[in-house]
Amino acid sequence: MTDKELLELAAKAAGINGDFVEKVTDWDSQHRGGSALQIGSCSAQTWNPLTDDGDALRLAVKLKINIQFSGGLYSVSKRAVFDVCCEFEGEDTIRRAITFEAAQIGEAMK
Repeated sequence: MTDKELLELAAKAAGINGDFVEKVTDWDSQHRGGSALQIGSCSAQTWNPLTDDGDALRLAVKLKINIQFSGGLYSVSKRAVFDVCCEFEGEDTIRRAITFEAAQIGEAMK
């Protein structure tokens, strides 16, 4: 799944409406990554849980996604039992795992 697909499906699960934009501003490109969902008509209001800790954690809370840390692995699950282990590399590990789980919820809503 591409980052665009992840964002769109995660937004659907969270009930967030917006338009995907490749490059929001130079600041976003440098500090948060270039792509995001633009919410409303103001380009300053963007949403990207793949690059923003606050957006990712608010997404996890809204969708009641459980997060468990064990060693170097992060597990996220909508269910009480942690049977899905998401392994991602890089600094964005937990944000990507949360967004991936939210995208799965959004995909199931189709």
